[in-house]
Amino acid sequence: RSSDLWERDAVLAEQVLLLRRNFPVTLWASLITSVGTVWIMSLSMSMAPMLWWLASHMGWSQSGLLVSPEKVAATAWDQIASGKFWRAISASLTRNLSGFFIGTTLGLVLGCLLGLSHYFERLVGPSFNTFKQISLFAWIPLISVWFGLGDVAKVVFLSLAALVPVVVNTCDGLRNVPPNLLEVARALHSKYPKLR
Repeated sequence: RSSDLWERDAVLAEQVLLLRRNFPVTLWASLITSVGTVWIMSLSMSMAPMLWWLASHMGWSQSGLLVSPEKVAATAWDQIASGKFWRAISASLTRNLSGFFIGTTLGLVLGCLLGLSHYFERLVGPSFNTFKQISLFAWIPLISVWFGLGDVAKVVFLSLAALVPVVVNTCDGLRNVPPNLLEVARALHSKYPKLR
């Protein structure tokens, strides 16, 4: 039995020496690999606008959708100067943030109820588990019928996108609180409801 331990220790010592000997080589290899990756990404990102410019000026595409980068830049400048760009950005941010806020708030409330209450979990849990299995994009036709194609439908879609992950993570977080933290809360006479 002691000879097995000696053999294992000898193998471990040999592996440590091998790692120490090869550490500078592996360090340089990883550094060269990461520098090469950054260089390739930079090259490809700089090539994309050049290919766009060539494709629009050489007539590689007969589509009217492929406009030159100069026209895109001029239109962007006109939109910024006229204020249309900032109005569009603020409308988009308002929709996104309101949908996120509604979905997150409802998700926190529902997740806390599911995570803290056995009764609520038995009552709503199976329905929610069925609801979360439905793909987010499957709701688009129903949302379009119920709310139309305006801003309300977009806010509802964004709320649904935020709701499910927040409910799942809040519920799991409350259910998986470590027992030692629960003991500390009980010792400090916590006013919060008992967790599972």
